Amino acid sequence: MYLKNCSVTEMKKNLSPPFLLSIALFLLLLSGCTDTTPKREPPAAKAKLVSPSLPTVPVVAEQGRFGGTLIFGSIKEPVTLNPLLYTDNASGQIINLIFNGLLKYSPGGDLEKDLAESYMVNAGGMGALFQIKSGITWQDGAPLTADDIVFTYQEIMKGYYPHSSYYSLMERAEKTGPLKVVFRFKEKYAPMLHLFVLKILPQHLLAGQALLTSPFNYEPVGTGPFQLVSWEQGEMLHLTANSGYHSGRPYVDRFIYRIIPDSSILFFELMRGQIHFMPLRADQFFTSWGIEKMPASITKHSFDSHDFNLLGFNLTRPLFQNLKIRQALNYAIDRDKIIEGTLLGMGEKAVGPYHRNHWAFNRDLKPYPYSPEMAEKLLASEGYKRNQSGILEKDGLPFEFTIATNRGDHERELICLIIRDDLKKLGIRVNIKTFDWTDIIRNLIRTKNFDVLLIGFGPDPDPDSIYPLWHSSQCTEGFNFFSYSNPQVDELLDKGRKTMNQDERKLIYREFQKILYDDLPGLFLYHPKLLYGVNSSVRNLRPGPYDFSYEIDKWYFKTDGP
Repeated sequence: MYLKNCSVTEMKKNLSPPFLLSIALFLLLLSGCTDTTPKREPPAAKAKLVSPSLPTVPVVAEQGRFGGTLIFGSIKEPVTLNPLLYTDNASGQIINLIFNGLLKYSPGGDLEKDLAESYMVNAGGMGALFQIKSGITWQDGAPLTADDIVFTYQEIMKGYYPHSSYYSLMERAEKTGPLKVVFRFKEKYAPMLHLFVLKILPQHLLAGQALLTSPFNYEPVGTGPFQLVSWEQGEMLHLTANSGYHSGRPYVDRFIYRIIPDSSILFFELMRGQIHFMPLRADQFFTSWGIEKMPASITKHSFDSHDFNLLGFNLTRPLFQNLKIRQALNYAIDRDKIIEGTLLGMGEKAVGPYHRNHWAFNRDLKPYPYSPEMAEKLLASEGYKRNQSGILEKDGLPFEFTIATNRGDHERELICLIIRDDLKKLGIRVNIKTFDWTDIIRNLIRTKNFDVLLIGFGPDPDPDSIYPLWHSSQCTEGFNFFSYSNPQVDELLDKGRKTMNQDERKLIYREFQKILYDDLPGLFLYHPKLLYGVNSSVRNLRPGPYDFSYEIDKWYFKTDGP
């Protein structure tokens, strides 16, 4: 699961399980070590590399033949290119071009073999055997061996990496042959196979190094379809096709990741043909700045999303420890207005952390209705009355709180305004504060110094991916920064991890959703649609809700231009 520091979803591919957060959230896992956050300081040698001149696109090649430069546009810059360290979406996009895991996700979220030739899970659900494909080499020419696999998993099991908590039940990784590895677990772990999408690191380059500060984090060497040539900070990353890629050389010669912090300018570059694909806001999806339809050179894509946006309460605040208060706020917010006003209808109301298309979704749950009348009754039952200024108060204290969200996110800022307007009608005073993403992590989440946080999440395919968000064991140093604690939820989440039968897991997670639905540790607002704009010259896309850029190495340009 990853934490979205932007309401526009960028391309996702084989995300590392399960939380992808801004790298600053790594601080949560390094208690008291605020000075050890990895900093991007590329080595001097890297600074000497000269990026190529940005080509005018579309660059076209013969269909099914090689050639051309594929350009992706993003408002965000990667933080690190080390698969064990990254937690932000932008870093993951580049990492997934450079590295491979034993397994990978299909566009629909199914697991597929990647570096693995075959694999087998033992009958007890406490171990797995992997046979690695032969003949795979690192981008420096060294062979991939079982030693690389063992090294990578031994590293992440040390416990001080962002995703280490997901490997706490893994006991050890053992080499049983040049290309064979056995993984043993301390106890049953139903979603164990999802741990094997982790990208593999080269032992021969990293053994004995301190990974937190290694130059490798900005000069990576992987086994993937593309390899890094240069990184111009704040401008672009330039990658070139890996001619020795084990699945065959990519069709395009080069991949350019352009960084343009302003989404409107980025959209203009798509219209001009200066980038090939980008995520779109809803207003961009429907209009082209006064033009009724997008140019024929742009193809639009939309998908149901498993992402969800949440108005999360800080449950250490006495105000939000009152269930009736949380229920009143839930009835008082008009989700239809949010979806129509900010997403132009490109979304649907959420009732919990799982989308209706997820196999674990509880279909008995329905969205709470918009009912200011019910909200007023609940607030009155708790002793709240309007004062002469029309503000609700109790015992002389006004009903007032602050919603925090990340600065520069147009959609989230609009959502805050809609919520403030809805609650103002009831006499509730809402303040809105926006922060840089790093400030949200360091000064709000880490210290729990917030009232309400408007934030987005992107679950991985297995329902266990939300474990860190709601299990009470994650309140102190984990990702449960809302401080939600319910023994029944803890028991169900633990049971869901250890139950191997999917039908039984469905029942467990449906019961969990019902408790969450009743407890309201946060207000689940909506699932957005995933929206993309792609230059029509690009061919052989196989997008889906979990992976828009699946097998990007097989994309190519048509022969006759856009």
